[in-house]
Amino acid sequence: LSGNLTNLFDGWRYLDTLKIASNSFQYIPENLYTLTELTELDISLNDFVGPIPSNLGSMTNLVHLDLSQNAFNGIIPDFRNLTYLNSLYLHHNELTG
Repeated sequence: LSGNLTNLFDGWRYLDTLKIASNSFQYIPENLYTLTELTELDISLNDFVGPIPSNLGSMTNLVHLDLSQNAFNGIIPDFRNLTYLNSLYLHHNELTG
């Protein structure tokens, strides 16, 4: 899959798992961060570019976060608010810090 995810997550307030791995998405829409009940987010193996959005740190129910195998770059954001997080995958990106 590819294209724009802009309005895809509107109204999915109680979604707890989102796996959109192995696609060709490039941009994370702002309304993704409204999915505050998410415990699992897998956006690996896409074409996401730029820094990892710091807004991911506001998704405090996350237990599993997979951002691997994209084109994220820059400094790894502060994920200290993600107190339930027990797995974080960042490999095969261009990250520092």
